[in-house]
Amino acid sequence: MSVAKAQEFIDANAGGDKSIKPYGSYDEVFADSDVDAVYIGTPHTFHYENSLAAIKAGKHVLVEKPATCNAAEFRALLQAAKEKNVFIMEAMWTRFLPISLEIKKIAESGNLGNPVVLHADLSGYFGIDKLPLTHRILDPKLGGGGLLDL
Repeated sequence: MSVAKAQEFIDANAGGDKSIKPYGSYDEVFADSDVDAVYIGTPHTFHYENSLAAIKAGKHVLVEKPATCNAAEFRALLQAAKEKNVFIMEAMWTRFLPISLEIKKIAESGNLGNPVVLHADLSGYFGIDKLPLTHRILDPKLGGGGLLDL
């Protein structure tokens, strides 16, 4: 990653918009006083270290799911965020869908009684037969697979 490559991307994809600042590293983003919050969308196994660096720099964090690869890492991020007085949240988009909010409202109303069983599916086509084993969706070293990715 370099400022030159970032500028090349801006030029190719945003018409060279001069209001978009290129950065050569995450640390440069985290150090910028004009940046209030960051979205962490790196491979799963980097979420903890990237989020922690942002929190230590005083940035609010929205981190892609899974926020971390285990509960201990997330507890550490919550503690760090509390100490720095910044907000951290896992980017679980389904939580804010109108249908999800309505289902939650109905379930909590008690009108249907107590739940007995719940079945939910979330799927997507990744074309895994065409992906190399080093792809983030397949590589366990990158947190790949259904457990963490979905």
